[in-house]
Amino acid sequence: MEKYNLQKNIDLNTIIEINKIIERDTLESSYKLALLKSIILVIKKFDHHIQKSEDYVKIPFYFVVEEWFFYYLPFEYLKINQHKTTNNKDLVLNKNIDLLYQEIFEEFSSLCKKNDWKCIYVNIYKKYFNFELNTIILFRELRKLIFNNPMKYMGEEKYQFFKDIEKPKRNFDRQSFQNFGYFKMEIKFYKVLKYLGDNFYGLNTIIFRWEKLLNGINKEQKQENFDFKDILTHNIDLVIRDTSEIQKNFRNKEIYCVWSGKKIKKFDVDHLLPFSVFMNNDYWNLLPSSPKINSEKRDKIPSIELIESSKDRILYYWDIYKKEFKNFELQRKISLGIFDDENQYIEELEKKSEFLIDKLGYREFKIEN
Repeated sequence: MEKYNLQKNIDLNTIIEINKIIERDTLESSYKLALLKSIILVIKKFDHHIQKSEDYVKIPFYFVVEEWFFYYLPFEYLKINQHKTTNNKDLVLNKNIDLLYQEIFEEFSSLCKKNDWKCIYVNIYKKYFNFELNTIILFRELRKLIFNNPMKYMGEEKYQFFKDIEKPKRNFDRQSFQNFGYFKMEIKFYKVLKYLGDNFYGLNTIIFRWEKLLNGINKEQKQENFDFKDILTHNIDLVIRDTSEIQKNFRNKEIYCVWSGKKIKKFDVDHLLPFSVFMNNDYWNLLPSSPKINSEKRDKIPSIELIESSKDRILYYWDIYKKEFKNFELQRKISLGIFDDENQYIEELEKKSEFLIDKLGYREFKIEN
């Protein structure tokens, strides 16, 4: 496992530079906060797809846009303005983007009550992650907005933090995210966002600032009152954690707890890496566990030793999923990496667990013998 000397690798001046953006940079819209929040989460979830050199990292633009797509989904559905200076109450991001969101919403309008953004969100979430939702035109527009606004104006100089931004190719989707291009960021900024972004100032402060900004915009324009914190934290994880397919797949079959190895009659579906931490509901992350152990594990991260001792059972369940779920392999490659050897996926899991426990301070889960 790779080890880092944080004092050697993270520079105080870099922390101050990024903190200035959050605390003191001019905020006429939510764009800068959304960009920082998205990059922090992309680093956490897709670091295996980030290309690293001595001075720079190259980050896939697709996953940043993907985060934006879901951030702004409830705001678009509820028509909540994101701009201080815009008088048009019906304008959320811009005209093109607003119309493209509305086209997507129309497909699910018969399933959800008016203003039930959580219902809309969940239905779109499921269809998107099953690779059944066409977002190509919308993603191009979101990318253009990010490139021309927060990337350009974040900091004191234009494109101060973002370099060599590649143009997307004509054809792309989530499977071929590389075709959407990359952008460069200095390694010193990447390290601060990777190691300190989530716990030190990152998401909590970003959400606080974003909520404060929206409350101000809402008050000025005399719009309906909304629970912005609820929207910003996408407080729908219990709804999104749909494990019914897994439950159905193992009905009337012999089940062994993935963590203890004991045969069980009743089982829970455990998120290997907790949803609250990793925000992933892919098949590879959903494993049968005894209700008792699942209750004890909750939002803890499985230790490297526990993953290693459970490796054969994890691979056994993954082998079943390969045959039962058509998107299993594709989901795993995007979330964990592209490997030829099954054991490499276990190694990647162990790397992610080590990072979450040792570097970000999440609680470790072990089973006492």
